[in-house]
Amino acid sequence: MESCKCPTCFYLLTRHKFGTVRTECRCGHPDKRYIDEFFESHKLLKEPGFICFRHPGEFPLKRTPKWCPRKRSAEEEKS
Repeated sequence: MESCKCPTCFYLLTRHKFGTVRTECRCGHPDKRYIDEFFESHKLLKEPGFICFRHPGEFPLKRTPKWCPRKRSAEEEKS
C-alpha cells in the first residue's frame, strides 16, 4: 500500500465557513470508532477526526496524524 497523506486522501472532508478565508479539514473515514477510541485512550482534547485549518492553496500538515485508520492498516500489512 502506498503511503497515506491527508491532502490526497479520499476520506478528506473540507468545509468552508461563510465569512472566513480558512477551511476546516477533517477525516471522514468510515472507521470512526477507531478514531474515537484513539482520542479517548490518549486523552486528546480536540474534536475527534479534526485534522487542521488551512488557507487556500496550502496544507499545513507534513505528516499523517497518528490516529489515521489508513496508517494503522498500512502498519498492520507490514507486520
